[in-house]
Amino acid sequence: MHPGSAVSGHQWNVFVYTLDGSNGAGQWKVADKTLGFYKPFDDYNSAYATANVALYYGVATTAPTTLPVTGLQSLTPVTETATYAVNFEFTYVNNGEDVYTTATGYGSDAALALINAVGSTNVSLVTTPGVNYGYLNSLYNLATVENSDGSWSWWYMMNNVLPSNESVESAFYLGMYTPITGYGELSSNLFTLYYS
Repeated sequence: MHPGSAVSGHQWNVFVYTLDGSNGAGQWKVADKTLGFYKPFDDYNSAYATANVALYYGVATTAPTTLPVTGLQSLTPVTETATYAVNFEFTYVNNGEDVYTTATGYGSDAALALINAVGSTNVSLVTTPGVNYGYLNSLYNLATVENSDGSWSWWYMMNNVLPSNESVESAFYLGMYTPITGYGELSSNLFTLYYS
């Protein structure tokens, strides 16, 4: 068979090895999201954390038993080091007084670092990979609201991700940014979050 020839009923399938099987056991499963939403870090959602991807040509709709289960790559551990550090500056009003505070969190992306910095009870993110990962819903119980005068208050974020290092307002998709260098405009380790 010529390498470019198609076989009736066969197609390319993508499988990922994740640790979200029964009892935390590893398993091969069909990649149900775009590959860009899978990450090789141990702090990421276990359903999408993988360091192993298999491309398989055949009729399989479930992972074939011929895929290896030993000798696989391990997830990269996220540690409290400068590589994974993200600094956050917060500005908001609490009981009529301006609050300015800072926190440092550690994560493979800015959303996970924010949760690490302030605790999961203080932040509400929409973290569905492939949909709107890391969208900031609320922080410190301050969410998008319409004020009594008809104006709106919400969190917005500034970061220095442009080559000119200008601070620009960016979307709330914290999960798309990483403190790890080498990702161009998506690499940033400083975010200023304003509630206004």
